Amino acid sequence: AECYVIYGWAEHERGEDAAASLARALTLLKNADGLEAHLVRGEAYCVLARVKRDRGRLEGRDPAELKSAAAEFEKAAHLHPAAWLRRAEVLGLWHSVQASSGERSMRLLEQARDDYRRAADLVPKYVDAQAGFVIVRCRLAKAEAKDGAARITAIEEAARELTVIADAHPERVTMRVMAGEMRLDVAEEQEQLGQVGDYDAAWKEFDAALAKTPRNADALRRRGRAKLSLGVRSENRGEDGSAMFELALRDLEQAVAINGGDAE
Repeated sequence: AECYVIYGWAEHERGEDAAASLARALTLLKNADGLEAHLVRGEAYCVLARVKRDRGRLEGRDPAELKSAAAEFEKAAHLHPAAWLRRAEVLGLWHSVQASSGERSMRLLEQARDDYRRAADLVPKYVDAQAGFVIVRCRLAKAEAKDGAARITAIEEAARELTVIADAHPERVTMRVMAGEMRLDVAEEQEQLGQVGDYDAAWKEFDAALAKTPRNADALRRRGRAKLSLGVRSENRGEDGSAMFELALRDLEQAVAINGGDAE
């Protein structure tokens, strides 16, 4: 069953229909019980939800696939704490589905925050749980912020915490990229308030990630975005931003060459 789930995701990545492979996985797991069964069944439902979302076939604000995935990971979590991390990720995806349909409820994000916290407390080595908690807590704080200054304060706090996590786990380059992404959000919020956005802080994080993994498409794409914003700022000041635009284009072209399937 697990092989069918992996194969289904590979089919989806190739632009093929993965529904049959995922259905086969779920059929094989129909009467299965225990930790592994709950985990694999949860993954199957989660992948099926992503496949349907990407093809525009995910129905409703509370898709059955995401409800089933969350339920399976909750059952698994009572057997092994790692599953709280997976349920948190599903709840975050579920919230995004609701948000895209105009739903403003923070209930799912609050549950995701609690799951990330639970996983991090039970197993401190779960760096993804620590980072997930920081990011979701920041999203909730931004939603509750009464003005732009409060939003910046919330994002800056999260950025500092992610940098601490990245410094403590230099082998986890993804953490460094997350820290850079958060600092990029700070800079963009500052610009919206008429302040000088601190794009250099974001750029520094992406440089650190690329020093370890030069072909990191996420870091290249986001560093390109930072350079693009700096070029736009120069143009808005009546200065020549072409040099920064060239640097941004170089990063973005390299990111596309590495991960051509990413249209962003």
